Amino acid sequence: MTLETGLTIKEKSEKALEKNLSPEEIKDFKTALSGNSSPEESEKLRKGLETLFANLKPSEALEWIETMAPGAGDSLSPRLKLLEGMNNDEIIANLRRGSAH
Repeated sequence: MTLETGLTIKEKSEKALEKNLSPEEIKDFKTALSGNSSPEESEKLRKGLETLFANLKPSEALEWIETMAPGAGDSLSPRLKLLEGMNNDEIIANLRRGSAH
């Protein structure tokens, strides 16, 4: 899917991550998406998700997550579905409270 800006959601997502996270944090985030649920991994996941939702439309962030981590969809999907009706500020507030991961 190409957005009005000419960037795909994947490109837009990668740019948002690269701009806001270190290469190590991006790698950790993508690893955390694979389903590891240790407290340390949960924090990495939260930070990456917060970055995506701060820089993309919620539907774009959700699409990127589903594309990048098909296996994560099973464990994250019910929680991510709860976010679909929220705006970015509400999503980020939920992520910071820990209720969305």
